[in-house]
Amino acid sequence: MARASRKSVDVLVAGAGPTGLVLALWLARNGVKVRVVDKAAEPGTTSRALAVQARTLEFYRQLGIAEDVVERGVKIQAANLWVRGEKAAHLPIGDIGEGVSPFPYVLIFPQDQHERLLIERLEAAGVDVERPVELLGFEETPDGVQARLKRENGREETCEARYICGCDGARSVMRAQLHAGFPGGTYVQLFYVADVEARGPLVDKELHIALDEADFLAVFPLKATGTVRLVGTVSQEPQARQDELSWEDVSDKAMERLDLEVQKVNWFSTYRVHHRVARTFRKGRAFLLGDAAHVHSPAGGQGMNTGIGDAVNLGWKLAAVLRGRCAPQLLRTYDQERRTIAKELIEFDRAWAGMLSAPLKSPHNPQGVDPAEVQDYFIRSGRYTAGTATRYAGSVLTGAPDHQPLAEGFPVGARFHSAPVVRLADAKPMQLGHAVTADGRWRLFAFAGEGDCGAEGQGVAALCRFLTGSPSSPVLRHTPPGADVDATIDVRAIFQQPHRELALGAMPALLLPAKGQFGLIDYEKIFCPDVDPRQDIFDRRGVDRRGGCIVLVRPDQYVAQVLPLDAHEALSAFFAGFMRDLPVRPQGRGAPPAPG
Repeated sequence: MARASRKSVDVLVAGAGPTGLVLALWLARNGVKVRVVDKAAEPGTTSRALAVQARTLEFYRQLGIAEDVVERGVKIQAANLWVRGEKAAHLPIGDIGEGVSPFPYVLIFPQDQHERLLIERLEAAGVDVERPVELLGFEETPDGVQARLKRENGREETCEARYICGCDGARSVMRAQLHAGFPGGTYVQLFYVADVEARGPLVDKELHIALDEADFLAVFPLKATGTVRLVGTVSQEPQARQDELSWEDVSDKAMERLDLEVQKVNWFSTYRVHHRVARTFRKGRAFLLGDAAHVHSPAGGQGMNTGIGDAVNLGWKLAAVLRGRCAPQLLRTYDQERRTIAKELIEFDRAWAGMLSAPLKSPHNPQGVDPAEVQDYFIRSGRYTAGTATRYAGSVLTGAPDHQPLAEGFPVGARFHSAPVVRLADAKPMQLGHAVTADGRWRLFAFAGEGDCGAEGQGVAALCRFLTGSPSSPVLRHTPPGADVDATIDVRAIFQQPHRELALGAMPALLLPAKGQFGLIDYEKIFCPDVDPRQDIFDRRGVDRRGGCIVLVRPDQYVAQVLPLDAHEALSAFFAGFMRDLPVRPQGRGAPPAPG
């Protein structure tokens, strides 16, 4: 693939941490010319962020990298709570999210290795990270932005881009130039983080959280034998400046009680926990993502994962606008959706970080934290920390839940919760959600009503006839001329009958489209319930069996709307709210000629 020109690109990304790299990768996968610069001379060499949550792995499955990440990481099998040197709880969490996500575990994958993998995939997509290149500032023009960049030798250059994205961290140049502010606060407590070689009973590939009267320690497993990440509090405020502290300044009270012997310190740093959110994540053609937009405690493992969520949310929207599918007004929803999520995270962060850094409850300190409360909060917050509890409010992209009873298990605004199905063409068992890849397309899942087998006059066939024959069809109105019929809206059907009771050849043409240069038939659009009745998607997701329904899924795998199967005009109106009408309707390529 040809490298994007350095002089003029669609999107300039400043910052090559995980947020910037995922944004660039998502854009590149959607044909957007992207340039990535970072002022650091080389990628990070320390582990920093560790936890990769289930929702992030679901995004990575869309990008085709989830398996590599899981293979290179460590699955935490259990979490242990220690109080005053005694084990207070042992919680098996190896598959704690079973039934919630295809990735039901907490994965440890150090940020330096994480970044290397993302850089490899980005280079394979034709995009190099340019280092060290510093963003000095930018100016907005009628057609985009002009950014001033400085190279290592001091030479300055100008980069023209349609949009610019600041993924440049907590000290963001972008945020300062946008005058976006960074209101919030800083916790008094000083924390340390260290990657060490150690031995003792806590070096066992499990997570350990230890609470003491005036000390806190968390032990995270790393891949290499005998290595762990330690996070704790510097309990006695030292005389030295924060940047002058060393491992010798750390309290070892909790480590001694737990018989944890540190043999070698590979990396050590201290930090104060901030909770801050920029007043806006967007001004004009400039956007803030990740730590440039919000910072918080690392205690819940949310920082990097939330930044990656920002990248996915903005990535598909920028691609839709740049490809001419949607008007620029769509980009307003980035700030609306992601700033709300960041503020919710701050509230969680305050509660969780406060518990972990507070002294324990005792007769002498009745206002302290109760260990049972910590354990309970850890369990109750599981879905939130896994990233699967995110739910976007109503907007042009998220419809009203008027028809939610038709599919209770697919809440409007929440992420599409996959379930097992069988593909009709080859009887292959698979996850329905695996149909959603990072290609920028919308998915329309048509769940057939009782007795519907795809025959003419029945609900699914009537929907397909509308989508291929009506002047108000969103497929005809919003698909580029000459493109495959599913280039914008990918229609798939799920029937209630077992696969042996359905005739593939009798299905509507829209579900068996001829695609590509050679007109090959796409046989991957029709599904049946899993052979195990306990896994039937209609039952597991509460889909109305009598009349069926439509479930619309956004390119980032969030449910946009649930509608009755025959709500054809409402379907058209939904897409008309944010998609451009294209001047010429598609001919052939899987669809019958548009009506004249």
